[in-house]
Amino acid sequence: MFVPLAEDEHGEDKGLWEPRPDEKFYVLVFGSQSQPKIARLTHTWVTFVRVKQHGEAQGAEIDYHIISWLPTTLEVRTFRFRVEPGYNLHLYETLQTVLKGVGARPAHPSGADA
Repeated sequence: MFVPLAEDEHGEDKGLWEPRPDEKFYVLVFGSQSQPKIARLTHTWVTFVRVKQHGEAQGAEIDYHIISWLPTTLEVRTFRFRVEPGYNLHLYETLQTVLKGVGARPAHPSGADA
């Protein structure tokens, strides 16, 4: 069933809809911080995933997009109050960058210290 979720000022559909029964959408939010916590070594990134099922025999089609925005220098300057060029990192680049931070480490799956 098609149900528009947003309309423009003329009542026209803006292209948003409820997912079809064969589609699933996921949002995965990740974060990294140093020990001890230092703002310039903290980063949050998001992955949006769309899974479209093509039937049991054909499997699923998976599309994903990552937002992991950092300065092009990859150096976060927390007290610099000027605009600087940014870059959207891929997942592998993000993991490399956050693990370079002094004391940075992936969170334990249970949320407890390893």
